[in-house]
Amino acid sequence: MKTIYESQSTPAADGYSMPAEFAPQDRVWMGWPHRTDTWAHGAKPAQKQYAAIARAISEFTPVTMCANEADFANCLATFEDDDNVTVIEMTTNDAWFRDTGATFVTDGAGGKRAVDWHFNAYGGLIDGLYFPWDADDQIAAKMAQLTGCVRYRPDEMILEGGSITVDGEGTVIVTDQCLLSPGRTASAVLAEEADEDTIWPAYARAFEPWSEELRAYMDEHADELCDTCMTRAEVNPLRAFDCKNPQCAAIMADAPKITDHLCDECREHYDAVKTLLDGAGVVYEEDYKLVRGLDYYTRTVFEVQVDNGMGAQNAIGGGGRYDKLAEEVGGRPTPGLGFALGFERCVLALEAAGVEFPRAQKCDLFVACVDDSVRARAFALVQECRDAGFTTEMDHQKRSLKSQFKLADKLGAARVAVLGPDELDAGEVTLRDMATHTEAKVRLEEVVGELGRAIL
Repeated sequence: MKTIYESQSTPAADGYSMPAEFAPQDRVWMGWPHRTDTWAHGAKPAQKQYAAIARAISEFTPVTMCANEADFANCLATFEDDDNVTVIEMTTNDAWFRDTGATFVTDGAGGKRAVDWHFNAYGGLIDGLYFPWDADDQIAAKMAQLTGCVRYRPDEMILEGGSITVDGEGTVIVTDQCLLSPGRTASAVLAEEADEDTIWPAYARAFEPWSEELRAYMDEHADELCDTCMTRAEVNPLRAFDCKNPQCAAIMADAPKITDHLCDECREHYDAVKTLLDGAGVVYEEDYKLVRGLDYYTRTVFEVQVDNGMGAQNAIGGGGRYDKLAEEVGGRPTPGLGFALGFERCVLALEAAGVEFPRAQKCDLFVACVDDSVRARAFALVQECRDAGFTTEMDHQKRSLKSQFKLADKLGAARVAVLGPDELDAGEVTLRDMATHTEAKVRLEEVVGELGRAIL
């Protein structure tokens, strides 16, 4: 569909305006929740609530539910019996369609168009809530395409649809934070000096001298750097070192180095870190281009890399200092240091180094419960056997006895101790040898000894 850019025209110039919040709607658009860092328990409870909301709305207004490819089949099955809910596949970063979806405008004569604001996850690289947000920034354009609407695209206006409220008569309610915070539109139209004739205030740049020198270097090479790098030049120039574009990487290789711009205190701290590493015999390489993915680090950051066998993705862990993080979230000044390791990458590194992993420890005993009345004593028996050095397991999901035996077999259990009400009253268990399928009655207090004799 046709796109009208701000330099060409605007909705107001073409006779279009946003209807009141309470005006009748043709359709409601929703996004299927899926982010596990936003929604607890794998987003399943949120999906249940979204489904209930969609069904309630669909009694009065058709609903289009947009789901990621990975969630499409599940979402489609959820609304299998809901005739007024349409499920479509659409890639999203999060589910807040009120903020990311198109703002529809009308001309009062049946005409309808869509406004596609710029979206950067509530603050972009300055104070945004998540990264990336590229899929969410495309939602409004996709909605315009699917509804057959002409699309308006502003040049620089960053806006969440949920940040404005209108009455359909020319009144709009919005907050300064939603429009003019440094991470939103103010970052795109940053004024160097306050101007009484404009609504845009002047925002002071908080860059250190080296960052300013780095930004000036990037400005000199603006024609050679990608658009993403030039956006980063305005908000966090250091992130340009992390660009995967080969041309950008070549240009940034000659950029000003942070190690040439350390203050006296930082230099002293950095030298102390290196002295301690040298004393501990740790081999390291100074990399002035190293950029960690989080912006709260202070002073030293580091990565642990593998020399051989991992290719380009050779980092198995990393971290750094974050001495000001506690203060930024309202706490008292607290020094901090942390790191994270990639489990899968550590495994790959060990395999590349020829390290053989020990075989999984075989289960010596599986304690099976006939019913819940014996679960407490069964758990105590498990602990007694573990304390004696035997690998012991039990079911914690209230499976049937048959299913417990299947689980024991899956775990490779050598023996299964069956404990039921009758066995508990008699102070014994039925001990089955899973290899020979023979059974014997064993006193509870003698189970550990019997396991020892069997192994010997």
